[in-house]
Parts: sequence; structure tokens; C-alpha cells
Amino acid sequence: MSSKFQISWLAVAALAIISSQLLSVRSLKLIGPEPGIQQIIEVDLSDNFDDEGDEVSEAGEDDNSVGTSSGGRFETDAILNYAAATAAILDSGNSTNLIVNDTGINNNVIEEEVVLNERPIIGILSQEPGRKMRRALEENNLTYTSYIAASYVKSVEGAGARAVPILINQPDEYYKKLVRSLNGIVFPGGSASITNTSGYGRAGDLLYQLIMEANENGTVTPLWATCLGFEMLVYLAADRVRPLTLCKAQNKADPLYFSPGWESSQLWKDASSKLKSDVQKKNLTSNFHKYCVITETFNELKVNENYDLLSTSFDFDNLEYISTIEHKHFPIFGTQWHPEKNPYEWKFSTIPHSPEAIKLEHYVMEVFVGKARLNHNSFTSEAEAESYLIYNYSPIYIRQLYKSSFQQCYFF
Repeated sequence: MSSKFQISWLAVAALAIISSQLLSVRSLKLIGPEPGIQQIIEVDLSDNFDDEGDEVSEAGEDDNSVGTSSGGRFETDAILNYAAATAAILDSGNSTNLIVNDTGINNNVIEEEVVLNERPIIGILSQEPGRKMRRALEENNLTYTSYIAASYVKSVEGAGARAVPILINQPDEYYKKLVRSLNGIVFPGGSASITNTSGYGRAGDLLYQLIMEANENGTVTPLWATCLGFEMLVYLAADRVRPLTLCKAQNKADPLYFSPGWESSQLWKDASSKLKSDVQKKNLTSNFHKYCVITETFNELKVNENYDLLSTSFDFDNLEYISTIEHKHFPIFGTQWHPEKNPYEWKFSTIPHSPEAIKLEHYVMEVFVGKARLNHNSFTSEAEAESYLIYNYSPIYIRQLYKSSFQQCYFF
């Protein structure tokens, strides 16, 4: 005897057993362990109910069952194993059948068909030029009003995605359209204001709201936030209360000091043992920030209610600050450090370019883009997608204009 669980669109689920009895239901709404995914799972338990649908009898002490053989025994272990087994199943465009026997789930008969988006497109938020960049543009009669450092584009491309620039100072519908069409979004580092006094801050605010809504509605929509983007992420998560503390961590390479639970996090759970060791023992993270978020502020503003603190780092004055966070349920990640600088920026000698540093960048971006592959949003056509892509713009070797910290930039 077996019962078949039919899992359709967005097939990730976990089953929590609180009582010792099986509920009298024919369908269950389960919240999956994969962040941001929820799904209605139709459960055919007809063999486990009598004609009136009464629940099976109370569990016996010896057999650990929740019913008798005549009533259609369904093992408690089978239910618990179901929750564990489904945790490994990814978002699927097709259906997945799990065969549950009265001795529990037989992992050998799980029919798994995972459909990933093999053409992910990531949006990267642009921002206003800083003072030095703006002066250099004016001196060269260039009238650009926003930019994206090319290292962010290369970083997502290196993980197998294409990039779309997200322009600032656009109508709300523009940002809504992009969140419906893109598979993930990056808030990059820089020097713009994180509040609504800048185009970067205004766009970031709306994008964050849209990303949260999408995830809450079951569409996996990852966000990666670096340095300034990390600071904006915490600001928005704190209901727009400024969370920043002055610190001295400019042009500094550091290890990460992990917090309890980090090894089971979305970001780090699949890292190799060597990478986990290297990032704690070697200076693999590149830091260029004069503001930071300390743990006390993080907790006081109740950001810790929705985000897990994964690591801290120390500035030149030995001030400990938060360096990595992730959302408790959704694929939203923030780093005060710059992954993209390791392979793609070369001005400062302190930027780590070792093989281990490059592997760190590749790993975290593959995690991020991997989450984007669970998102099947798309533009209305390939032609429309191409009209938005970064390929419509040419990068400028910005260091020919002034002593920028970037090698190349896209301007808009």
C-alpha cells in the first residue's frame, strides 16, 4: 500500500508534525524549507481514511503508528521523513511524485524532475556618480548621470547570468516591470545616499518592497547587496532608520568571523571544507567602507527578527562590525565586503587576488545566481530582453579619466 503525493509548480515543501494524530484533510498548504517558496500540495490519503473521512485511531505505544492496519496505517516516521526528503527538492516547472509507503519514504523511488532557468538575467542598480567621478565627467564633456562599475557585471556573468542595468529616476512601473521580468537583483557598492534623497535610494526602496512581495507570494526573487547596498538593505529592513556607525575599514582585506549557525545557512551550506577554512584563516574579503553596522544596532532595530547574522569583521581600530547577513526565509544576501573586487578590480594592492580569493567570489556568486535559476520570470520576448541588456552599452576605461577605484564603468 502506498500514497502518492503530487507536488506541482514550485515543488519545495516541509511538513511539520505537532500533534500525534494525522489531520483529517485531503490537501495541505505547506511552507517549504527553500526560502521564498510555498506551495499547495495535494495529498491523496484515501487509503488512510474510512468512507466518512474520519481520522485514523490514536497511535499505539509499540508500533509508533498513527493508525491501525485495517484503517490504513501511516507511520509517523513516514511523515517526518517526508519533510526531510522534500527539503532537497528544488523549484520545478513540472510535477514531482513522491511515493510514500507505510514504512516511510523510500528515497530510492522519489521521481524528481527539476527544471532550472538556464538563461537567468540579473538586474544591477545604477547610481549617481560621486564627487570625483562627476568632476572627471564634466572635465571631459560627458553628461552621464548614473553608472555601474563593470566589475559587478563581470561578476554575475562569471556565474552564468546576463546583466541588465536598472536605471535610476524612472517611473514606478519601470521597476515593477523589471522585477516581473528579471530573475535576481544586485544592489552594488558606491557612494550614493541610501535614503530617498538619491535616485539610488529611491529605486532601492521600491525594489526592496517589490522583491519582498514577490518572495512572500512564492516567486523566488534573490537579492544580493554589497557594501553600500548592504547598508541600504539594513536601512530598509530597519524600517528606514539609519543603522550606520563610523568605522575605519577602507582598503582592508580580512577573514570572516562566523556566527553560530553559519554552516547551515543558505549562503555557506554548500561551500567546500577548504573554502570554509580559508575564509576564516586568510584575508580573502576586500573592504572599502567608512560606515558599518554593529551588532547592537542590528538587534536594537530588530533587523535580527528577519535576518541572520552570519559573520563579523574588525576595522583598523578593532571595532567589530557585521560583515555578512541573509534573510531567514528568502534568498536575500548582504555583504559589507566586496566579492567582485577580488577578480575584477586592480587599483589597490590590498585587494586579494589569490586563487582562494577568486574561488570565494565564484562560490558566492554561484550561490546567488543559483537562486536566480529558481526564478522563471522573463521578458515578453528574447528581443525585448536584448533591448534591456547591458550589451547595449560599452564600458569606459574610467582610470583614463581620473584615479578611480574602478577599472571600467558603464555610464547612462
